[in-house]
Amino acid sequence: MTARYFFNVMDGAELPDFSGIDFATDEEAIAHAWEIAINIAEVSPAHDGPQRFVSVVREDGYEVAKVPVYREQVPLMAELLIAPPVLGHASGAQLRF
Repeated sequence: MTARYFFNVMDGAELPDFSGIDFATDEEAIAHAWEIAINIAEVSPAHDGPQRFVSVVREDGYEVAKVPVYREQVPLMAELLIAPPVLGHASGAQLRF
């Protein structure tokens, strides 16, 4: 069973994702959010900060994760494939994918 996930980009202002993408698990959606964050960091490296992230929201409205966008993550892409970070979950729990 799949669920639709929305990837809202926060960059000082919200850039909502109105179409979303279907994934089988929260972890797959979070991995996709890392790809988005890395692409944003490559294309728009002008600034960093806690207000710059990708919010992963499941179709039921639950925010699964917030993935930060930082310039430093671009060179670390290979490391993500080897040892992905533990992400903060909206409920305070930790997710590992």
